[in-house]
Amino acid sequence: MRKNGNTMKRKKIITSMILFVLCVVMGNVFAGNKEMVEKRVKELDKLNKEAVNSLIDIPKEGRIKIKAKVHPYDHKIQFDLLEKEIILKNKANKGEKADE
Repeated sequence: MRKNGNTMKRKKIITSMILFVLCVVMGNVFAGNKEMVEKRVKELDKLNKEAVNSLIDIPKEGRIKIKAKVHPYDHKIQFDLLEKEIILKNKANKGEKADE
């Protein structure tokens, strides 16, 4: 009977050690991804602002929804506008689209 109790205790210790090692390893694996994702989010935010600022008719108040293809061109970034929707603030409450 005593032998069985020691076996259970060993299994619990081994299981705890395996879980600890997995947590440490997985924590280190995901740590590098967080920095990479944050860097990528900043890059995408910058591209988004550049794309919106490239529009000519930006309203002072309202929302802009665009869909663009982004590619490098002559050491710069070029935006090919695919779709554009501008919703003015005073019309946004009614759900109407502004004239493009």
